[in-house]
Amino acid sequence: MFVTSLLRVLLYLVCLSVAIYTRRPGNLFDVNDGQDVVRLIFEVLVVLGAVTYIGYDLIRVLVKAGPVTAVKAWVKDAPMKLLFLCSCCLVTLVVIGRLAEYRPLEDVSLSLVAVGSWSYLLFYCRGFRLVGPFVVMIYEMIVVDVLRFVLIYVIFLIGFSQALHFLLKDGSESFETAWGSAMTVFQMTLGSFEYAELKKGKLVLLVHTLFIIFMLLAGVLLFNMLVAMMTGTYQNIIVRSSMEWKRQWAKIIMVLEASLSSDQRLRYQNMYSIDMNTILQPSGRRRSRIPALMVTKQRDDMSIRHRTARFHWQRAETLAKRVNELRVLAKGESEKLTLQAVGSSTRKQKGVVEVWTGAK
Repeated sequence: MFVTSLLRVLLYLVCLSVAIYTRRPGNLFDVNDGQDVVRLIFEVLVVLGAVTYIGYDLIRVLVKAGPVTAVKAWVKDAPMKLLFLCSCCLVTLVVIGRLAEYRPLEDVSLSLVAVGSWSYLLFYCRGFRLVGPFVVMIYEMIVVDVLRFVLIYVIFLIGFSQALHFLLKDGSESFETAWGSAMTVFQMTLGSFEYAELKKGKLVLLVHTLFIIFMLLAGVLLFNMLVAMMTGTYQNIIVRSSMEWKRQWAKIIMVLEASLSSDQRLRYQNMYSIDMNTILQPSGRRRSRIPALMVTKQRDDMSIRHRTARFHWQRAETLAKRVNELRVLAKGESEKLTLQAVGSSTRKQKGVVEVWTGAK
């Protein structure tokens, strides 16, 4: 199920990339050569794929689990899947913009679709032991570390941008508007700023003082604090990387199972479970299926006794599945022999009736 879903997403992303890279300026309804034909074909495939995801993964889950429960589960366990489903909904805006011949709506929507669609691969990367913990680091750094840093940084940004806007708006074009002042102060934090702009206003000494204080607070203190917080998050996750990967793998399975129907879930459950009802009743009589799972855990610090016990449990699990298969096979053979015996008896009775009728 995981591999099938991943391949389907990769196919959708390939179609989206071809549709984007083959676009040309001008009227997109015109078909002049083979490149335009290829673009139209892959655009149709992208629209069909988006509609399929909306109907299969979005509407189906919303109806089955409820809008509030489904959205909470996606935000908590699969934010990139929610972003991908939103990008699929934006594909409808691309179609509307194309039909209405309103190019800005189409271009903006398609740009957001590309970002949201390719970000969905991070959801599947969590299932690989090599990169799964690092994806979790990105999630936690964005949600915890960067969010805390932004909340504090915005306070300094607004305060110093207003002060510099008041002092430099008459002499510098970069500080003429409130938005321009905020973006210029943000560029100061990143080190991309022309120092000569600070000499174009009034009270140059005060401007230089504010600039030094801001750079010490935001450029040195806050950014080093952000690096320290990210380092702590990295160390906490890398210590429990093995368990974290298993936890993320379990979340992926839960999210993928949420989009399956009840019959599909039951079929997958029958594949990896053992029918205890058949095992407990060798006679073959069973009222209903009783699924059971056998879980064997492994740790790096397991002793020889524990490893031996785990090995025997794994053998017992294999033998239990094999016995179950043989009993099902034996039951099928016994039913087949019963049918053959009934057929043979019926033919004999028919022959006796024919002989008796002829004699009469």
